[in-house]
Amino acid sequence: MKIITSWDDGRKQDFRLAELLKKYQLPAIFYIPANCEIGRDGILELARDFEIGSHTLSHTLLTRIPLAKAEREIIGGKSILKAVLNKEITKFCYPRGYYNEEIKQLVRLAGFKEARTTKVLYTNVDDPFETNTSVHIYNRKEYGDDGWMKVALEMLDKTKYENGIYHLWSHSWEIDKYDWWEPLEQLFKIIREEL
Repeated sequence: MKIITSWDDGRKQDFRLAELLKKYQLPAIFYIPANCEIGRDGILELARDFEIGSHTLSHTLLTRIPLAKAEREIIGGKSILKAVLNKEITKFCYPRGYYNEEIKQLVRLAGFKEARTTKVLYTNVDDPFETNTSVHIYNRKEYGDDGWMKVALEMLDKTKYENGIYHLWSHSWEIDKYDWWEPLEQLFKIIREEL
């Protein structure tokens, strides 16, 4: 079983999240828009311990703007992060999961190696430019009446059984908004025990 966690948007709560991830020695990718709240210094701080992926220049919904503007968002976000970190940026996340075949092609042409969606309940990757996830820490309609924690634990068991990929994702600002820090830490502890 492989564990991946990813976190979107580059918000100040990412630093609290980073401390929890380090405490439980869990890998993470922070998908950050180039003009994010945490700025250059915050990006550099997160990059000391975690991988940084691109989330466009300004978190624009790529299928809702002209293709030429979407291309500038994709390429511009990558270029700025590359300049800040002085290293290649290979991973991309579609803001709010908005993408189509044309957007996937632009991401591929920009030199990314993979792109994450916001789709949940998956334990494998068939297309690196549609990397789906197992669980979003949020009470989504796909979960029915089950809360995210129940689904997270069920997906962890399913992933172990299938020897698949357990990909947990969310936004640190959502964790903060709903005060889910304690259950998140409980989940991290359980995941760590499975490794």
